[in-house]
Amino acid sequence: MLYSFISETNYCKNRKKIMKKMSIHLIILFSLQHILQINASTSSLPIINRFSRNSLSPDLFKQAEESKLSILKPSDADIKILYQNYPDGSVLFPKNSDVSSRFNNLIAVIKANPSVIEFLRKVHITALNQLYAYLMKIYTNFNLTNPGCLQDSELPTADLAAYLQNEATYETNKKKLIMNHFINLIHAQFKGSILSYTPQASEDTAVALGKIFIQNDCGIDLESFTKAQTDPAIIDQQAEYINILRIYYDFFQTYTSYLSKLEKTGSNQYYTLAQNYKNINHLTMNPSMFFYDIESMRAIESIPFISSTLSLKAKIIPWAPSIVNAAKKGLTQNNHPIAYFKDSLGAITKNIDNAQSLYILVETGPALFEEELLIQPAWMRNQNGCLKILSGCLGNMTQLVGLGIIDSTLESIINKAIGKK
Repeated sequence: MLYSFISETNYCKNRKKIMKKMSIHLIILFSLQHILQINASTSSLPIINRFSRNSLSPDLFKQAEESKLSILKPSDADIKILYQNYPDGSVLFPKNSDVSSRFNNLIAVIKANPSVIEFLRKVHITALNQLYAYLMKIYTNFNLTNPGCLQDSELPTADLAAYLQNEATYETNKKKLIMNHFINLIHAQFKGSILSYTPQASEDTAVALGKIFIQNDCGIDLESFTKAQTDPAIIDQQAEYINILRIYYDFFQTYTSYLSKLEKTGSNQYYTLAQNYKNINHLTMNPSMFFYDIESMRAIESIPFISSTLSLKAKIIPWAPSIVNAAKKGLTQNNHPIAYFKDSLGAITKNIDNAQSLYILVETGPALFEEELLIQPAWMRNQNGCLKILSGCLGNMTQLVGLGIIDSTLESIINKAIGKK
């Protein structure tokens, strides 16, 4: 179970077959990452986390900067064809004129300003990547929480009474099911986005390689949108991009609002819209804009329903007791700690009274992987909170602002787009 949450790193099994499907940029960065793995294996086991494991060393990043390595900027050939053959919104959303009109407005402004494509991609995929990492911290904690087990010792013991008490107190299994759907959905949305940017990539490597590329992207600089500019041309271009981002979110806000509207059958209307979209011949859409695989559809249908059954009296799920126990006792495995607390200054401590965060440490290849565990967030106590995150997974990143999920740069850019300071 400890290793299940890092399984997406296993993407090196058939390198020759994979590399034939990649663009030259993918081949370059895949090779750089392979060099990093070799270098890491020759030294003592370093500690990496979900972001640092995908970061290039300074010298390799410099090479990436010099070549302006990015999968988000369309080629000169692609920019002439992207979004050009999209169907009218009335075809995709025949019964929802509000969604249809906003869709048409968005596609028209992108076609008129194709240089904005890279910016929209960067904002969208960066937010998805950060949401992915955030959800994994909760997912890991939930997976290490075992209702019905006495977990304050090294030998967990099944206890039916403890299980029933846990369900009555926390609704752990119901919340685990919701989180499983979130992870499946965010994985599919991230993968679908990466494949839409780089159709040459294979599905089994899209997520792992996509994370490397996004965290080492040397294209458009989002931080420049948060700094004062003096060049009138840059000021005008950034203002134009922010305005288009407003139109982008206007569409996604309208579209995802149907998650909270019910059909007579009890299913949410967004699910119906997505199902209708799947039944329409939309294969001419280049790039793909919506990603509705089986797991995504299951999540879109299930999360609103399950979250509607959450009890307001249920308590927030705390840190996994077995991991708290390991951190308090300083338990080790293969000469490294299993878990530890960190205080407000980031220093490791065994004193739970000083603990601000809890981490687990597991072996993964030539390194030790550190993952922070998050208790159940407040937004997961009711349906409205779950729908906010579901909307974010499906493109409405405005719902992620103020929740500690995305970084300050993204929050500043999104706030500018929706008119908040």
